[in-house]
Amino acid sequence: MKNKNKKAPRRRHSYHGKPDLWRRDGHFYAIWTEDGKTKTKSLKTTDIIEAEERLKEFRTQIHLGETPSIKPPTVHEAVDQWLEWKKLQVSAGTISDYRYFGNKMKGYFGATMSVTEMTGQKIEAYLLHLKNQGLAGYSVKTQLGALHAVFSRLVRQRVIPYNPADGVDFQAQAGRREPWPEPLYREYLVDLLAERDTASRYLSKNIFQDLHDRAIVIWWSGLRTIEVDRLLWEDIEFNSDNGPQWTIRSPEKKGGVTTLPIAPILVPLLMERKKRGLEGPFRGRYSAMRRGWAKFKQKHPKYAAYDHHCMRHSFVTRLVKLHGREMASSLARHASIEMNQHYDHRGIAEMGKALRKESA
Repeated sequence: MKNKNKKAPRRRHSYHGKPDLWRRDGHFYAIWTEDGKTKTKSLKTTDIIEAEERLKEFRTQIHLGETPSIKPPTVHEAVDQWLEWKKLQVSAGTISDYRYFGNKMKGYFGATMSVTEMTGQKIEAYLLHLKNQGLAGYSVKTQLGALHAVFSRLVRQRVIPYNPADGVDFQAQAGRREPWPEPLYREYLVDLLAERDTASRYLSKNIFQDLHDRAIVIWWSGLRTIEVDRLLWEDIEFNSDNGPQWTIRSPEKKGGVTTLPIAPILVPLLMERKKRGLEGPFRGRYSAMRRGWAKFKQKHPKYAAYDHHCMRHSFVTRLVKLHGREMASSLARHASIEMNQHYDHRGIAEMGKALRKESA
């Protein structure tokens, strides 16, 4: 008699492309397509470094002709494989960005186009296409970086001999975003709370409260959105000898690891959020906030030209005016005075007012 309660084994999804890593129950396998069928080979290890080395050896055997029927993947397949691989290395918020880059690539390049057909000219045409669609120069350059990463992985796997993106250079000036005017910022907070109060779903209420609280944190701290979203409670000290402070962890070119004071006005808000039991003030809320922000802008188009990063511009502009450029540069962790000037939005009217005061 068959045991009806016995669980069926997990089925492997179909796979198309060159041998790649597949992990199941902690063990690593090589997975590839041969004669239209998905096949696997145990690499007999649970260590990812060792698995990568054994996968290289397996690919070398294939390169020597032991399995000539394996074909290079299409661009679509290569992008999907890259995304699956990145899931093991980055946070959910970052993989959401990578998925956006991948969808852009797949939307432009044909579904049957092989990675061996990609050239530098085709990549340049893709970047020009993005530019003509209205994508900012900095965003286009980010797309190039993502495309370069996809093909770098294929080069390391010996699927292709060289990276077609290596010879492509896209010079882009960082876009100058306008800061939030304070009246608009105040109005934005009110509108978010109104959306929270009228939302029927509990999750939607939380999203609008998250957006509201994150806006206040950036307005009074000048932190980058990614820095706010990645904060952990272990990075925040409410009772240090020097007053409330937090440790900001960023790449070296973005200021590195720095300990900064917390504006007193933010302490009650942060302590209230800590009661919710989350890993950090906004940890794990990135995707939900992104969807909520997009939905909110559709309903309130007057905010379409702004995002939360623009509040960092507002912070720096206020700080330069009140405490000078050196203090503003230190708190914003700008790498150069030129970048600080990029964030300073004091207009000609304020400059004229300063001159009249000086000559009075």
